[in-house]
Amino acid sequence: MFLDPFASALIALLASAAMSAGLYAAAARQPAELAGPQRLWARAILLAPLGWLLLEWAVEHPGLAVPGKTLIVASFVEYLRALVASRGRMPDSPWFAAPVLLVAVASAIMLFTSPGQPMRTGLLSFLCAGIAASTAVVALRPGPRRAGGNAGIVGAAFSLCALVLVARGVLLFTPEGSAARAWVEEPWVETLLLGGAMLAPAVASLGFVLMGSERLLERLQDIADTDGLTGLLSRNAFLHQSRLCIARDPAQHCALMVLDLDHFKRINDEHGHDAGDQALRLVASAMRDELRPRDLAGRHGGEEFTVLLPDTPLAVAEASARRIHAAVARIGFLADGAAVPLRVSIGVAALQPGETDIDRLIRRADQAMYVAKRAGRNQVRIAPPG
Repeated sequence: MFLDPFASALIALLASAAMSAGLYAAAARQPAELAGPQRLWARAILLAPLGWLLLEWAVEHPGLAVPGKTLIVASFVEYLRALVASRGRMPDSPWFAAPVLLVAVASAIMLFTSPGQPMRTGLLSFLCAGIAASTAVVALRPGPRRAGGNAGIVGAAFSLCALVLVARGVLLFTPEGSAARAWVEEPWVETLLLGGAMLAPAVASLGFVLMGSERLLERLQDIADTDGLTGLLSRNAFLHQSRLCIARDPAQHCALMVLDLDHFKRINDEHGHDAGDQALRLVASAMRDELRPRDLAGRHGGEEFTVLLPDTPLAVAEASARRIHAAVARIGFLADGAAVPLRVSIGVAALQPGETDIDRLIRRADQAMYVAKRAGRNQVRIAPPG
């Protein structure tokens, strides 16, 4: 069996260059938080086989061993940085540069002190194995967002890569003349082990790209679920999550409030839509400050808001509504240099035994809110049962 090491490295470089170019091109159409990690990954794909090719070339030109080793370890560092960046953290720590500088300096010293053995790469294998293992840990570690099975592809590829590199390093440190040492120094074995270690992370590119696609889908879902002005749930997201909440435990006490900002049209007409938008943001912020983490708050449309209070009796929901009413009244809102009072009318309704229809619950709370409007605004009204 014979594999030409130089030809194998060259083929790997050409294939990796095509993959790297594709990732760079795709990154141009991605949002910044996805494009940055993807460019780092694309660079890593290219650096490893380039370093491998230089190591094979260094058999005839020993000086190329220094940049060859440096590029290989830089490739593993870039994979790690790309994965760290994909998790939302800044990969700009100087510690990332330390392994690259260490290998560059150590390789240069070895070239001058042991010119007969410039290609000894056992220590390089252990160093790259450590970085690959760290990358696998980052890929498999639970993060703030669901990583899914694609993170497992990345973690498995780098775990395998680390094992191959450790095995290679151990064999390279066996005594001269031993069968293991002779076997690992066979050109075709070297090609399989080194080439496999260089290309295993490239195989993980599929998992990495799919991880980015998952994050993009989550980002789009977040945009769809969030009201862009107030940061509350959008109407559809509020209705969907409220239905799920009620369905989980139909027997629970649930209450719902509908809030409407009084005289909102006057604010827009007299002070402009920017002032109206700011008023809505302030009301939403006051609501959030008075609600529990498990409560669901959404912008129902225009100046109207809805809040579902799970496992909450009507009396407790009324007290919560009055706290929000008072919190909005305390807002110091200035428009065109003048103080503009903000007031809300609130209707509260409780889920009746056996009731699961969120739309009907909203209608009853909405009717109570309109009773508050007709009674002079700036007050809380409770919907009668039924």
